Amino acid sequence: MDNFIHIHDTHLGKFNTVSGREINILNPTVESIDEGDIGTGLANFCRFGGQLSRHYSVAQHSILVMLLAPDHLKPAAILHDASEGYLGDVIKPLKVILGAIYGDIETRFTEVICGKYGVSLEDIKAIKPYDMQALEIEHAFLRTGSDVAWNAIWIANNMGFVSYDANPEIWKRRYLQYFYELFPAFAPVS
Repeated sequence: MDNFIHIHDTHLGKFNTVSGREINILNPTVESIDEGDIGTGLANFCRFGGQLSRHYSVAQHSILVMLLAPDHLKPAAILHDASEGYLGDVIKPLKVILGAIYGDIETRFTEVICGKYGVSLEDIKAIKPYDMQALEIEHAFLRTGSDVAWNAIWIANNMGFVSYDANPEIWKRRYLQYFYELFPAFAPVS
């Protein structure tokens, strides 16, 4: 916490993560990126702008996309929204309005994160069909109550029926469990 940003200095475009790292929104660095911070942010940020009856996190979404993706794309799938661990889950209409202002920041975070973990940007782009499939499954379950595809994907992946439990700490742990399975070089030494 040596680089602690004072709450009244946020105009500098910097903030601190739960691990105490300093993040510069306009210039993230490989050294400032941490999978624990990513997992914390993704688990705490709610999908769909929070406009749900219960919390459904970006971490849950990332796991769902990873479960849908083929094995060779699973590392990219777990990281496809990792920038949102720092920037939040910005709803699509706002992303469109902000355009390049937000897009450039999101792209820079994605490049730095992928660089740190050795995932190609081409693989991130290849995730889009699985991301869209997850969106359809989520929408059917969260908006209309149809749980057929929802249950099928979780059960097929040996997780049994998975409700969309609102406990962010559970989903942070699950996210990091998958992350460390896919990126064992970054796993904590026990």
